[in-house]
Amino acid sequence: MAVPSRFAEFAARAPVSAWADAKRAVTITGDDAPQPVALKLPRGAEITGVTLGDEGTRLGVRVTTPGQGSRVHVLAPDGAGTVHENCVAVGFGPDGDFYLARPKEIVHLSRAGDSLGEPRPTGGYLAAQLRSDGAACFPSYGQIRVLLPDGRAVALTAGTGPVAAVRMHPTLPLVAGQWVEEGVLRVFAWDDCRVLLEVAAPWCRGVMSLAFAPDGQAIAAIGPGVNVYSLTTGAPVLGLPGGREMTGGFVDATTLQIGAGLRSTHSLGAPAELAAPVFSLALAGDDRFVRERGGAVELGSIASGERTTALPVTGAQRVAFARDGAIVLVTTGEATLALDAVTGAELFRRPHLGEAAADLAVAPDGASFVVADATLTRVDLDGWRLTTLASADTGFAAVAWSGTTITARRGDVIVAIDADSGALTAEMTPGRDAGPVVATAVLGESLLAATDTALFAAPLAGGSLRGKLVRSDLAGPIVPSRDGRRLFVLVTRGEATEAQLLDPSLAPIARFPADAVTAAAFDPAGARLVVSRDGQLELVDLP
Repeated sequence: MAVPSRFAEFAARAPVSAWADAKRAVTITGDDAPQPVALKLPRGAEITGVTLGDEGTRLGVRVTTPGQGSRVHVLAPDGAGTVHENCVAVGFGPDGDFYLARPKEIVHLSRAGDSLGEPRPTGGYLAAQLRSDGAACFPSYGQIRVLLPDGRAVALTAGTGPVAAVRMHPTLPLVAGQWVEEGVLRVFAWDDCRVLLEVAAPWCRGVMSLAFAPDGQAIAAIGPGVNVYSLTTGAPVLGLPGGREMTGGFVDATTLQIGAGLRSTHSLGAPAELAAPVFSLALAGDDRFVRERGGAVELGSIASGERTTALPVTGAQRVAFARDGAIVLVTTGEATLALDAVTGAELFRRPHLGEAAADLAVAPDGASFVVADATLTRVDLDGWRLTTLASADTGFAAVAWSGTTITARRGDVIVAIDADSGALTAEMTPGRDAGPVVATAVLGESLLAATDTALFAAPLAGGSLRGKLVRSDLAGPIVPSRDGRRLFVLVTRGEATEAQLLDPSLAPIARFPADAVTAAAFDPAGARLVVSRDGQLELVDLP
């Protein structure tokens, strides 16, 4: 049975589990057929957590909207329920009651929503999990904090750096956490503050979720593979390798259920020992890549990750494939070149116009490309025919080509131009004090513009509009797929960086840790992605 796998929760006293994906859907599974629970969420919102009542009859879904915080939906399996604003976690009590964690307090409510007792202050920490008895755990810097039902707080301190993937046992005084920077998994007994298990391994940095066995005798760390450890002996009892994002939990004391992953990753080639990072990268349909590195142009194999040849170019700034990988396009400080991918022979050269650096983008069919400098000039490979589509005193930059639309920055304005006629079809002005736009794109029916930190959007058919701020957490390059249906972005998550794959609604459909990414590229089919992390290439299989 295939189930979505970004978040999973298992009922403590029933064979029922809830699985949430990145596409705003939750599936309830158990002895009966899987039951989908549809949610109507605001544009840009995403599911960021799920909770099940002990009997599996009540469901809590945390929903986060960038820039607006989180809310909790408390639902019956048929989708009926209530919404609680400004909440980050929910826990269901045994008598129809439930607990809600707000940014500074935990409240206890009846099934009807009436208050049961005084709120418990959290000290400003954000709860990661609430149990049925009202206990709560909070990740902090170098520690896990547990707030007990009687209001006492326990600080479990070890190691350094941020803690993530925190999980409590549903009934026993056990809590676990992932020390991300150290790459360490730790399990505590909070009644006497003992460390029951400490594991240091590279896979610890990629843990997506933790799960305790019902009897408290084992813990599973799930992420890029599965690792199960005995809490009695500290020994590993199960290891499943893989570069696959997974999540899951224990069905019973001896059965672990795992959801299918969102993506798999494979490092390409030997570990990088590069003097210069990669800032431009492209993929061909026959498993070849071309990259710019330190101004040189290198071709290589995705299968091996190794360079196969270098083309006779210096000072390269942007690279791309055309005509199914038969031609390599390169911009330098002086000209745009087209080279034979096999022989390296120069097939075409166009000197740049204007003072600014040039940019280029390739048509989806690979038969044409556009150069952005003082003009937007289309070049058709058949006959190397040049057509000036637009010109401006400010010049053009940050060019992209999707379908029949070319987008670019013209001064402070983002323009969308028909790739055949050069007719202006849309204009967008990002918000005031947005900063310089470094990339443009078309995603679905939206015109996008990105600065170093923010993403703006406007309807592609909207005429002249001011862009709406849709993300303010960008941390690196944005890259659209050739068909305009997916967008790769890097975003900040505390002190770390996360890669996300967005659909046309700008909702994430996949995410994974991705520090130090300087370049990324989709394959022509949009099914795979290669990223360069400090010069090390990694292949990502996409959903």
